[in-house]
Amino acid sequence: MRAKHRKKRSGWAAVNSGVLVLHIIFPVWLYALMMTSAISEPLALIAVGCSLGLGVVWKLAKRFCWSVAVMYVAWAVTACAIIAYYLPLAVLCGFTKTKAMYRLKRWDYATGVFGDNAEYYERLLPEYLPDVCEGYSFRTQGSIPAQDYHPSSFLVFHTDALTVGQYMRYYEGIGLTRLDDDENKRTWTARMLRLSDEEAAGAVVFYLADYYPKAVLLSQETGLVGVLT
Repeated sequence: MRAKHRKKRSGWAAVNSGVLVLHIIFPVWLYALMMTSAISEPLALIAVGCSLGLGVVWKLAKRFCWSVAVMYVAWAVTACAIIAYYLPLAVLCGFTKTKAMYRLKRWDYATGVFGDNAEYYERLLPEYLPDVCEGYSFRTQGSIPAQDYHPSSFLVFHTDALTVGQYMRYYEGIGLTRLDDDENKRTWTARMLRLSDEEAAGAVVFYLADYYPKAVLLSQETGLVGVLT
């Protein structure tokens, strides 16, 4: 009897199958799509298009005996597209203490999470970090489809008294209410920003009574700047 020969699978097919299985078992792609949907949705289309195109390139390469370099280029493009898809999630959830990533993280939070409403949140967060910036921390949350959930950001750092004074004038100018003696609001904001009562003592609260409250803690004495959106 003639032995039946199994069709040998290529290395590319094995890798493709492995990536597919991992995405089914560990659906991080779905988490990324939810958290920064305004950015991730178009990136997802690009990544899927590149992945499908990879199969087409593979078939054409076999049919016309193209150089293996063509497949390497196609794989590199697809890998870059997949990495780009996950980058917004990585930036949103990471780089909490990295000052050099502040502007990208701010943009990722405002644009990726809120889309067309990004400008509203960009106004609440400083466009740049000041030259004097100590104890920096910037945590950001992504969008999750849950009732009564709001994706917040928590920015804390210390700077000089002159810069704090400029922030005070700025936040009053964009409509936040100055509350010098509201201890409840100060305590609530401090806890949300993970500040102790001692760190927030004497700070002025600038408050915006939105559907989810926004608040800023500023102290010229200690140089504290804390922004909750």
